Amino acid sequence: MNYPFRPMRPGLNLTRAGLVTLQDLQPEGCWDYQIKLDEERAFLAEGRLYNRHGEPLSAAKAKMFDPIRIVAKKAFPNAWVVDLGLIGYRSDKLGHRGAAVVYDVVLGLNDALTWRDRSTRFFSFPILSEDPRDNLPGNLYRLGHSIDGLALYDAVCRRPGVEGVVGRRVDSRYQQEDSKAMLKARYDRHQTQTPKA
Repeated sequence: MNYPFRPMRPGLNLTRAGLVTLQDLQPEGCWDYQIKLDEERAFLAEGRLYNRHGEPLSAAKAKMFDPIRIVAKKAFPNAWVVDLGLIGYRSDKLGHRGAAVVYDVVLGLNDALTWRDRSTRFFSFPILSEDPRDNLPGNLYRLGHSIDGLALYDAVCRRPGVEGVVGRRVDSRYQQEDSKAMLKARYDRHQTQTPKA
């Protein structure tokens, strides 16, 4: 049975030129940017791991990420949903298989905290290293932050296992599925939407 939840997803898909336009239109500090990893989106709910469609992970994948399930459940005992990126689920471009990145922690359907405040819930975890040898299976990590999406995009465009950047409006609440308070800029995609003032 599928779990009745869908992770928040970017409602804006931009190219590098779109990032330039966005940063010209929006005051500095409105958006918080992180790298976009080549991984599998998943979430922990009620002690189980599900894919982004709400389907339980296959037995083999559930076994692979069982240490993550245990660590995340212990770290966030009061969370409704822990939004995760499972490294090595699709491939091993990022190095060690079986680690995970915490994207968000949601305490309930009506969680009122903004992204700026929600992100403090997992600041105690180490930042995912550029050196895959430092990212150990069974460990939880977080991503670094930048207020300059264009600079981050240019800095990581050739890094193995990185697809681009993701941005979130710092004042946005968690929203299931597509949200215009979240953007994605991939290296291999054409412009699909230009932000408006």
